[in-house]
Amino acid sequence: MKIIHIATTVTLIILGSCNTNGQVNEQKLTLEAIVKGVYDISDNPDKVYILVDVILHNKSTSAYSFVTYTCATHLNLVLDSKQAAICGNKCGSNSPKQINIPENKTLVIPIIIETTGGTSDGFINPLKVGLVLLQTKDYTEVMRLIYRKKERNEDIIWSAPFYLNDFGQPYTIY
Repeated sequence: MKIIHIATTVTLIILGSCNTNGQVNEQKLTLEAIVKGVYDISDNPDKVYILVDVILHNKSTSAYSFVTYTCATHLNLVLDSKQAAICGNKCGSNSPKQINIPENKTLVIPIIIETTGGTSDGFINPLKVGLVLLQTKDYTEVMRLIYRKKERNEDIIWSAPFYLNDFGQPYTIY
C-alpha cells in the first residue's frame, strides 16, 4: 500500500511539473478578419458591402506555402453563412500559383463581402471567414480540389467570428 501511495505521489509531481511550452497544438498559422468599412453603395437598400482584410499570420520558424490563383485568391476563401458572399476580383489572366509566406510574416487578402437584409440576421449574427490551404503539385486540378475541400470542410483555417455591422477600422498606423 505504501508503494502505491509513493508511486501515485511521484506520478502527480511529474505530471504537475511538465513543461507545456512545447505542445504540438500551438497554432503556427492563424487567420484574422478585420472589417475596414461598411458601405451602402447599391440602389438596392437591402444590399450592404463590407470591406474586410483577411490576414494569414505565419507564426512559425519556417516558411509556409499553399496553392491559390494569381488574382482570384478569393476562390480559396469561404464564409460560414449563406446570407453573405465574397465578391470576385476582376482579372484578365488567372492561373494557379504557389504562395510562400516566410516565417513570422503575414499575407493580407482584401475582400468585399456582399450581404443582404441590412438589419437581418446577416448583421446580427457573427460571421467567420475560412481559407482553404491547398497543398498540391498538380496544378491541373486546383479549382476542383479547392471546391472539394470547401464542400468537405477540409484543410480550412477559420478566423474568429466578427460582426458585419462593425464600423470598421478604416485606417492603419504603421
